[in-house]
Amino acid sequence: MTLGKEVLATYDSMLTGDILFERSITPMVIVDSQRIMVKANIRFCDLFEYSRDEILGQSTAMLTPSLEHFESYKRCFERTRDGSLQSRDLLYRKKDGALFWVKLTGIPIVTDAQQFVLWSFDDITEEVDEREEIMDGSRELENIYEKVDAGFLFVVDGVINRVNQSFLNMLN
Repeated sequence: MTLGKEVLATYDSMLTGDILFERSITPMVIVDSQRIMVKANIRFCDLFEYSRDEILGQSTAMLTPSLEHFESYKRCFERTRDGSLQSRDLLYRKKDGALFWVKLTGIPIVTDAQQFVLWSFDDITEEVDEREEIMDGSRELENIYEKVDAGFLFVVDGVINRVNQSFLNMLN
């Protein structure tokens, strides 16, 4: 069975442009060279808890925790605008003020009239929290390992990987 030209044209139009942008499972926004939001998909609005009317035409500064954050994020924006794909973990703010972490990935879109950047946002708050928990546990273990006046020895598969100073002092 072959598909007719009309059906293929319909599929082609469904997979390009607005419908692909709008129905993406990834939150996305397009910003202009002044970092003004010119287009956002529904997932983006859901993530940040704003309606399109509230964000379109506004600076991305409204999404950052502070003006200092907005200015520091400028380097990522400029690198992306210069033509390279950029991806970074950054802190953002929802409409209600709640802070959350995203993996921000941007790619330039160049038209005859102007240059834009398409940004995608992946909420990685849980991942960042888990990383911080692991780091806290690691710091705690490091303190115990170094400061407790008892000999510690770390063995993996019968091989001594690490000893603390107290252990070495016990052995002279």
